[in-house]
Amino acid sequence: MPFLIRIASLVFFLCITSCYIISYPWEGELYDIDSIGNYRIPLPATGACALTSNGNMSLQLAYTTGLISLSMTLLLIVYNIAPRGSHVSWPMSTLWIMSIFIFLTQLTVFVCVSARVSVWFLSCSNPSKTTGSCPTTNFNSLVQPIMDKEMCHFAADDLTLYNQNNDLFISCQESTTLSNYNNKFARWDVAAYYTASALCMRNESSVLGQDLSWCYYWGCSRTCSPEAYRMNWRFFALDVIQLVSILFAYTFIMGDFYILKNIKTQ
Repeated sequence: MPFLIRIASLVFFLCITSCYIISYPWEGELYDIDSIGNYRIPLPATGACALTSNGNMSLQLAYTTGLISLSMTLLLIVYNIAPRGSHVSWPMSTLWIMSIFIFLTQLTVFVCVSARVSVWFLSCSNPSKTTGSCPTTNFNSLVQPIMDKEMCHFAADDLTLYNQNNDLFISCQESTTLSNYNNKFARWDVAAYYTASALCMRNESSVLGQDLSWCYYWGCSRTCSPEAYRMNWRFFALDVIQLVSILFAYTFIMGDFYILKNIKTQ
């Protein structure tokens, strides 16, 4: 591999690794949705509803691909500082080990990309399940597209917007009835409403499922969860770029060993 291409590949993987590190949420709701309290529900819950939500699968996949990016960066550093010359030959066992390693990294990144496609592009847009589908997905598909955060305040069972029918209760119902009616509305732009403990405290587990934290982690609503939505786009783009980059690096490195140096004949 020419010197400029070697250096450019190393710098490129350094940039990808840096982008992963910068994109990781080191604290807050996107890191652990149960770590943030909320006065509306209230959280954290106690007793039987002190439940723990599932982990951030999107972030776990990003940790895996970020570690692979770091490994490829270290590999390219070793490759760049390795001695060169017509008198230098590398053992075939080393070449086979590196070939298998790079193949496994390609396979792992491909699996991570496939998982993102299946969850983010398919599960997030699937309102067909009676329980377990995202409320924002149901609203988008069955009522109307969510255009602003005010539309993220709705009831998940009948998809009624907040204040849409409140005027029916002002003159002919007691304030208690109106209060009970308002309690069914949730703020789906607030991460706490997606937690397992919140669903338990609001008695929504049987209707919406035991845990909707994945809807928030994956940013299934661009309007209601913009931070998670942008984070997942960054991770998806970085994974695809890294997969293409590994294929490029593998082709040139193995071409350098097997073709230019005729090592294959040894």
